[in-house]
Amino acid sequence: MPDTAVRSRSLAAAALARANRLAAAIVFLVAAAVGSQAGPFIDAYAQNLDGRAAEARRQVERIRDRAAAVDLTLDAYVRTFVTDENPVFRREGAALARQVARAEALTATRTALAEAGPIDRPVVFLRGLDPDIARAAARGYSPSVPLDPGGAGYALAAGLAAWAAWHATVALGLLGGGVVARTAGGLAGGGGERARRRRRVARVARPISRPRRQAPSRHRPPGPPET
Repeated sequence: MPDTAVRSRSLAAAALARANRLAAAIVFLVAAAVGSQAGPFIDAYAQNLDGRAAEARRQVERIRDRAAAVDLTLDAYVRTFVTDENPVFRREGAALARQVARAEALTATRTALAEAGPIDRPVVFLRGLDPDIARAAARGYSPSVPLDPGGAGYALAAGLAAWAAWHATVALGLLGGGVVARTAGGLAGGGGERARRRRRVARVARPISRPRRQAPSRHRPPGPPET
């Protein structure tokens, strides 16, 4: 019977290890497939960013032309609106300031993406990510199979990161499960030991029963037969 239990536990452990390896392989492949699309999607985002940045710069140029028409620089023109006592003009000045800041931010992000190398390009992309531009890029994006070294590197990096995260999660989960199991086993063992101790005490405290004496019979033994 012990050999059967040990064999069953060994088979269960082997099946769990195979399932873990299969799941890790699936996680690696899915993450690698997603990571391989990082380069093409960043390119699509950069193209969309080009159009948005160009449009924002045109808006700033129109504001600059209005400022030049009244012999003011762009900053002085915007400041005139922002510091005006009329709340309507102040709101207009805030809107103009937002347009100028957005044009500068989009242009800086586009320049940083163009100058970034393959390693730090995803970091630059995430740092300057604009949700509206990302959604617009995703709507027109179609997955592709990148054959360049950059795409392979992104796929490998994403797969290895997901693979390591999976194994770390499994290890922490098994460790937590082992601690819980040992704690539960200790509590159960403690409860069983207490129950056994109570039974021993009950046996010791139980009075020793003595055999009962039989009462003498009230019937006389038959006498000798009469002659």
